[in-house]
Amino acid sequence: MNENETLRRGAEGEQVRHLQQLLKITVDGYFGGETEEAVTEFQREQHMRPDGIVGPETWQVLLHKAPSVPDKPLENPLVTHIVRIAGSHPVMRLNWPGRGVAPLGYVKGVAVSFANALMKMRLGNAPYVAMAKAAEKNKLDALVWYQGQFSVASMRNNVDGEDTLRHLFVLLLGLGMRESSGKYCEGRDMSASNTSASSAEAGAWQMSWDAHVGVPLLRKLMDEYDGEGLLMIYREGVNASASGLRSWGLGQGLEFQRLCKSKPDFAAQAAALGLRSLRNHWGPVNRFEVQIKREVDDMLKKVQDIIVDVVV
Repeated sequence: MNENETLRRGAEGEQVRHLQQLLKITVDGYFGGETEEAVTEFQREQHMRPDGIVGPETWQVLLHKAPSVPDKPLENPLVTHIVRIAGSHPVMRLNWPGRGVAPLGYVKGVAVSFANALMKMRLGNAPYVAMAKAAEKNKLDALVWYQGQFSVASMRNNVDGEDTLRHLFVLLLGLGMRESSGKYCEGRDMSASNTSASSAEAGAWQMSWDAHVGVPLLRKLMDEYDGEGLLMIYREGVNASASGLRSWGLGQGLEFQRLCKSKPDFAAQAAALGLRSLRNHWGPVNRFEVQIKREVDDMLKKVQDIIVDVVV
């Protein structure tokens, strides 16, 4: 395939399909208005001439910026098993007030993200150990803030370890439904003025890079994150728009936004870490709008049961 072939409105064929895949928009092989708008937005974001034409320079930047996404579902047997557990659980059919049923990949993705966090916690990885600490008296800890709701659901968070981590992910799953209806590709709130790289929200949990001021281990998590990101799982049932995938500003804040949307597992881990020391970053948490569901805890407990023997 000749990547330097110039494409503009009216073009058709496999080259256009490839372009649309890179832009993560509807793939139909026709360069129409949606594709032209997505190209123009991408060019503006990259400080290029926003002419909507894909020439050699735009191709080069597109191919350089495109996240690495496997063409086939993950073949890791453990991941496959976890996805089956989540996919067959009644949580998949829960109707979340004001948000409806979660996208097909959201519950599955959170289940695998929990498994990843659990394994790294058992290996002693500092950010994940911090996620699993017992809830004490810090009012900026979401587990402390939600102590009443957890108590009603018979979920105790007074001991370091697996159960506290699991309950954190129960809250995390509910938070993602409130913030984005479970869509990994959400961008900043377009009605707000938070357009800087540090304040622009990104991902299913609508987190922004300025949270790192109150989450000391967030920078370490970002610098050391080496996971493949679980994009193939989280994006099932979601149609990503170019405007949602657009990132804002420059520098580390820009990279944080891109990472949250290209590697949703990172976004899950970042939000889980943030909830333990900066719960006021999320309005739905502050207002007690996030629901604690026993069904979610049951599903994650099944995941936990198959993980505990993996890391000794």
